[in-house]
Amino acid sequence: MVSVLVDCYIVEAELLNISQKEPNNLKIYTKYYYDFIFKKHQINRNQLFESMQYYTYRIKEFSQIYNDVLLKVANMQTSTIVKHKKEEQ
Repeated sequence: MVSVLVDCYIVEAELLNISQKEPNNLKIYTKYYYDFIFKKHQINRNQLFESMQYYTYRIKEFSQIYNDVLLKVANMQTSTIVKHKKEEQ
C-alpha cells in the first residue's frame, strides 16, 4: 500500500503542475498516470478505492502507512537534491 500511495503522491504533484500548464488535457493525463499506477502495482481503481475505505476505519494503521509514505517521499526528495548538487560540482 505504501508504494501505491507514494506513486499516487507523485502523480498528484505532477497533475497539479499539468493543471497550470495544460488544464484542457488534465483529464487525459490523469487517466494515463493512474492507469500506469494500476498496471505497475497490478491493481485496479476499485481495489484502490476499497483499500482506502478499509483504512478509513483503521486510523492507527493508516496513520502508520501514511507516515511511511511521507518518509519515502522525503527520502526521494533528499536523494534527488543530493544528485543535483553532485551534478553541479
